[in-house]
Amino acid sequence: MQLLPVIRQVARLYLKSTGQHSLESSPLEVRRRSLCWALNALDGWPAQFLAACRTKRLRASTILKDFRNPPFWFENVIRTEILCGYRSSSLTCPPLLVQG
Repeated sequence: MQLLPVIRQVARLYLKSTGQHSLESSPLEVRRRSLCWALNALDGWPAQFLAACRTKRLRASTILKDFRNPPFWFENVIRTEILCGYRSSSLTCPPLLVQG
């Protein structure tokens, strides 16, 4: 499972919502809050993450922006649950198909 890149990407989402731009050059306390938010959002995957995205009003394009080669399990939830509407929506989108 490719968890570290996902944690880093989710932490960057929190960081951008605070007006910061770089996780690596942010003050230690800002990095700590970003990583704690990311870990909390990913705990209980995917329900808690989707709730955090709703709270921050994050779009699929924002979540996947600058995320090169996201893991299938992450991208699939983003595309099926956020891009096509959260589960409460009447929209239904098929999951991504694995090419191979």
